[in-house]
Amino acid sequence: MNVLVCIKQVPDNSVVPKLDPYTNRVVTEGVELMESPFDLNAVEAGLKLVEENGGEVSVLTLGGESAKTSLRYGLSMGAAKAYLLKDPAFEESDSWGTSYGLAKAIQSIGNFDVILCGKQAIDNDAGQVGPGIAEQLGISQITYVSEIVSVTEDTLTAKRVSPAGEEVVEAKLPVVLTCEKSLNEPRYPTLKRTRMANRAEIPEMDCAAVGAEHRLTPREIEVMQMLCAGRSRGYVAETLYISENTVKTHADRLYKKLGVHSREELVERFEVFENGGAPASFSDRLG
Repeated sequence: MNVLVCIKQVPDNSVVPKLDPYTNRVVTEGVELMESPFDLNAVEAGLKLVEENGGEVSVLTLGGESAKTSLRYGLSMGAAKAYLLKDPAFEESDSWGTSYGLAKAIQSIGNFDVILCGKQAIDNDAGQVGPGIAEQLGISQITYVSEIVSVTEDTLTAKRVSPAGEEVVEAKLPVVLTCEKSLNEPRYPTLKRTRMANRAEIPEMDCAAVGAEHRLTPREIEVMQMLCAGRSRGYVAETLYISENTVKTHADRLYKKLGVHSREELVERFEVFENGGAPASFSDRLG
């Protein structure tokens, strides 16, 4: 049985979060980071599955260089392989963009019988990435899993928490599971495996490697709308409650993703809606 676990690195929950006054986002630079706790329940579930059914566990994350620390933690728990999806195109991705990128990475890595995620990440509590991966891959999903009841060659049966109580659900493999804390107690890494994990080479993948298109984040779409409508950086900054330097950063990243070098090229290349909306080429992304 091939199992893949998606891990997310988040700010340490023992640290009081601070907001950047210009971007209204949580400051992560210089802050201690950790693995989202529910993702460790997912790693433990994966390890138990392969202990009972054979196979191996791989761990995957989307992020920067620091995210390798979380991947090494997964390796030190017992995972056999680790992969990092790293590309500026995914910076500030929403849940849709993250699930899209992870799904593309999963497809490029290989075939998996079970894909595990935590029920939600503790930094935004959205709980959307796991279901989003299943949707992108077109496979079964069981969310809020509190117990894996049985596994056959073709199916997996699990108990899930629901507003009405507890449900028992059977799904065909491959399947995405999102894991509750009550599912298990994550094991501690061993010293031997920690040393091995610290020496392990972790392959990096970018958009080109996984066949992912460069997608725009919601904030980049907002910036693009205003720039295409002829608004100044100062106007954009004031309207979106961000600094002009942040607008420049978004614009530079936007130009790089779209392969243009100026606002004139941006306006010339894309047809803009009459009301100042997003370019028609991205209307499906906004829907």
